[in-house]
Amino acid sequence: MAKSFKNGVSLHRLLEASPLAALEGFLATVDKGQYAAIFSDVQWASATDAASIQAIRAQLLDIASALKPDAAVPLDRHAHRILTLAEGRGVETVTRVAAKLFEQVHIDAFAAQLDDLGRSLWLYQHQSLLFDEAENLFYADHYRNFGRMYEAFELDANAKVDFVWDDAVKAALEEQIQERLELTGRCTVTHLQVDKKDAAGQEIPQHLLIVRHGGPLSSVAEYQEADGSRQERYYRPLNEATLLFSPDEGVIEVFSASPSVRQQVAGCFAETGLKLDLSGKPLTLKQYNMGRFLDSLRLTPPRVDGFDIEHVAVVEVDARPDNYKHRASLKVTADDDIEEVAESLFGKDHLFSRAACISRVVISVRYTQHGSDKTKTLNITLSDPNRCNLRSNRDPVQRELGYALLAAWDILRPVQLLTREHARALFATLLPLYDQTEREVPGQFFLVRGIDPQALEHVGFLERRSRQQTLLIDIDEQVHEVTVRASGKPGFIAYDHPVDHRRVELPAAAAGRAHPLCLGPNVVTPVADHLSATGEALLNIEHLASLFLQRKTLARGGGWRSIWSSTATNRPRSTSPASRR
Repeated sequence: MAKSFKNGVSLHRLLEASPLAALEGFLATVDKGQYAAIFSDVQWASATDAASIQAIRAQLLDIASALKPDAAVPLDRHAHRILTLAEGRGVETVTRVAAKLFEQVHIDAFAAQLDDLGRSLWLYQHQSLLFDEAENLFYADHYRNFGRMYEAFELDANAKVDFVWDDAVKAALEEQIQERLELTGRCTVTHLQVDKKDAAGQEIPQHLLIVRHGGPLSSVAEYQEADGSRQERYYRPLNEATLLFSPDEGVIEVFSASPSVRQQVAGCFAETGLKLDLSGKPLTLKQYNMGRFLDSLRLTPPRVDGFDIEHVAVVEVDARPDNYKHRASLKVTADDDIEEVAESLFGKDHLFSRAACISRVVISVRYTQHGSDKTKTLNITLSDPNRCNLRSNRDPVQRELGYALLAAWDILRPVQLLTREHARALFATLLPLYDQTEREVPGQFFLVRGIDPQALEHVGFLERRSRQQTLLIDIDEQVHEVTVRASGKPGFIAYDHPVDHRRVELPAAAAGRAHPLCLGPNVVTPVADHLSATGEALLNIEHLASLFLQRKTLARGGGWRSIWSSTATNRPRSTSPASRR
C-alpha cells in the first residue's frame, strides 16, 4: 500500500535528501535536543551501503510522519529555513558568509560537507549567528521586488564617502536609531561585510547591517500540564530591519515592513556612518515613467556605448481599467509586435491605450557586448508602484545596460535634488498640500490652484496614481457618493445621478474633492498667510510673532510641534488624476 507523508513538505525533503551524517547531528541537537529521543532507535552506524542508507531514510520518514504537531511544526520550520539557503541564490549567501569562518576545524568541517544542503545544514547547526546573517543577506536580495518591504536610496552623485565599521560607529548608530525610532529598550546593530564580484571577477565591498530591537511587551497564555492551570508568558517580539550599502553604486537599500523605519534607518546610517546630513543632501530615488506605455507599447533599440542592441520588445503588459481592482494582461513572444497583437485581438482602441494605468511591463532585450561574440538576453520588469527588477540582477554589466536603456527611452527619471531656490518657489504650494488630511490628493486640487504637478513629481514629492473613482455630490443639503467612469468623450467623465439615476456628464477638470486648508491641534494661523514676498527670509517673522503674542494661549494649549520637522518627515508622495500624498 502506498504511503502518504503528512507532516510538512520541507521536513520530508530534508529527511529524504540530506547527507545522513549531517542529519544525525541535527536531529540530536536541534532545539536543545528536544526531539533526540524520538529518533533514538535509528541505527545510524548501519548506513554502510546504498540499501542500508535507503532503509534508514524510510525509517526516518515513517517516524516523522507519525509526529504530533508540537514536534512536527517546529521541525518543518527548521527544515524550511535550511532548504531555503540550500537552493538557488541561497547557496551564494551561505558561501559568502562561510568565508568568515576563522578556526581551521570549522573551515575543514564546512568544506567536508557533501553538497549544498549539507553545507546549509552544517552552518545552521554549528554557526547559528552566521546562518542568521546569511538568511538576512538572502532576503535582502529576495525582497528587492516587494515594494512593501523594500526601499532604495541613492546618494548624491557628487558625494564621495568612505565607510569604516568600528565600535564607535556601532555605538553611535545604535544610539541614534534608538532615539529616532523612540525605542524604550536597547537596539543592536550587527555588521557583516559581504563582498561581491564584478564582471571581471574583482571583489567589490558591500556592507550588510542588521538592526534588531524588541517590540512592545506582549504575552501568551501557556497551559500548565502539572495542574491544568493557566500562566502568562511575557516576551518582547523581535523587530528587524536590514540595510545593505553598496559604496561602488552609492546606494543604500533598506528592508523593513514599516516605511517610516526604512526612512529613519537609512537616515541614521547616512548621518552616522557616512557623515552625510540628509536634511542638507537628501537621498534620492529613481522614478519609472510607466505612463509612457499608454501612448505606445513599442520601443526602438537605442545606442548604448559598448553594446550592440539587436532587438527590443515589450513581451508582457498588465493594465488597470477604471476599476482598479480589475486587471487585463497580454503576453507575447519576443519576436511578436505586441502593439499589432493587441490591435488584432481587441481593435485599434484597445484597453492598453485607454487604461487608467499600466501596472506592469516586461521588456526583452537581445544584445551583444563589444569584445564578445555571444548574444545574450536581458529581461527588464517594471511594476507599480515604482519597482524594477534590475536591482536584484547580480550581473553588474546587465544592471548598467538596463539602466542605460531605461534612461534612453525616458522611462527612468532620477529624482532631482531640491535646491534652496526651488524649495523657496515651491513652499507656498507645498503648505496646502501638506495640510491635506488624506494621502490621496485629487487632480482638481492642482487644477484650481494652477499648479503644475510634474514639478513636484520630478523632485519626489508626488507620485502619480490611478484615476479617482468617486465624487461627493451635494443635493438638497444631502451628500451622495457616486462612482465616476469614462464618458467616451475626451476631457469628460460620467456618473449616474444618485436620485433619478440619469446619466450625467461633466468636464474632468470639475471633478474632485474639496479639503480644508488647515487642520490639526493648536493651530494659531496658516503659515501660508505669512510668507515673505521679498528678501531672504521665507517667513515674515515680525508679522507672525505679533500674531503669536495675541494668540499664545491657543498655541500653548497642547504640546509643541515643529513645523520644519513635520514638513521634512511627512513629504507628500503622489498626485493626479487621483493621487497619493
